[in-house]
Amino acid sequence: MRHILRVLAAALLWSTTAAAEPASIEQARTQLIAGQDAAAADTLIAVAKRGHDAIAPLPSELWRELYRRLSRANDTDRTLALDLALLGAHFDAGFGADGLNGFAARSVLGLTEHGRLTQARALLAQVQEPQSLSQMLVDRRYAAMWPAIEARANPDFTAIEANWIGITARESAAEPQNFRRLTALGAALRGAGRRAELIALVEPLTGSPDRAAARLGLAPGAVALDDYGWAVNEYAYAFAHSGRAPEADRVFADLVDMGMERAPQLVGMIINRAELLLAAGRFDNALNALAAAEPLDRTASVYGQMWAWRIRVCALHALGRDAQAADPLARMAAAKADNWSAYTAAMLCLDRPDAVETALLACLADERFRAEALAEVQDTQTPARLPFEAVLHARLAAVVARPTVATAIERWGRLLPPALRRTSTD
Repeated sequence: MRHILRVLAAALLWSTTAAAEPASIEQARTQLIAGQDAAAADTLIAVAKRGHDAIAPLPSELWRELYRRLSRANDTDRTLALDLALLGAHFDAGFGADGLNGFAARSVLGLTEHGRLTQARALLAQVQEPQSLSQMLVDRRYAAMWPAIEARANPDFTAIEANWIGITARESAAEPQNFRRLTALGAALRGAGRRAELIALVEPLTGSPDRAAARLGLAPGAVALDDYGWAVNEYAYAFAHSGRAPEADRVFADLVDMGMERAPQLVGMIINRAELLLAAGRFDNALNALAAAEPLDRTASVYGQMWAWRIRVCALHALGRDAQAADPLARMAAAKADNWSAYTAAMLCLDRPDAVETALLACLADERFRAEALAEVQDTQTPARLPFEAVLHARLAAVVARPTVATAIERWGRLLPPALRRTSTD
């Protein structure tokens, strides 16, 4: 009996000690594995309230999965509490100012949807990335905040863009070996239309990841191919949008030649290259470029494959080879719910306005694709840079003018007034 009492006493002592221990990331992981999603969120909120050092090791796969589950459960209260806690702890998920900006934008949305507009306005100053503010201005969920966001844009984003370039430049200078920081700076420069500066910034580091490492005084292998690839992606787009398409294609071709099997996630570079060739009306070249992605098709998500199928459908149709386009088109039709955006784009290529209308309405109704759709319809109001892109813009503009589509856009967002459009954006 005494033995049993000693065991019980030890157990009670252990449970008291365990209860006194601070919440931990590992505890949240265990709760998430057990399906205790609300408890996992509460645990991470408690960890974040202890400050940046406590929450900094939080792995991305853990918080992303938790957010997905909270979204499925429509637990908006905990989602907002977690957003605010992570932002308050300056948790950036390894992406620096870009990561903080994302949590700030999420927090502003959550506060707005909860009717806490005073707090939302106070946090708006922490949303500093121009594209995030642009997205807010066309998303009706932020409608109550539009006057404050419009005042912040003031009016064409010039000051916002300059400030964001300064932030990303300082982060990149502080960590020259971190190519995520370089990519963020490149995207900021490209978004502001400062393409010559972007080219001058990245050009000395091109050639290969090891060449970039050597220029930075780092050991071979210090620069990962995927991080290098995304920085070079910005460099290639700067050429393309400067009317220097052959140079953009050469940059992408050099990337592919490095062996995409070393970094399968860079299949996006292959698709981006083919997309630019398609927009330029170089349909045979687009098909040839896309062939490099075929070995990776088996590992790509259906969402990613839909973009590749879309390029094949568009290029083959433009070349009068509709019989060959039938197979990827059938695949797209079967999987359209996995990527309404790509399916809409394919219907534009085929010049099927009724199908475009149906697909665009589906995009707007589906929260997964709504932001892409609202951004896409804004493009109908800006000049296209490349020949085939201009054709697609004209087709989309005709569909956007249809009453059913115009009504849906007003339900979920709006077309930006001319004074609020970013004049320099890429």
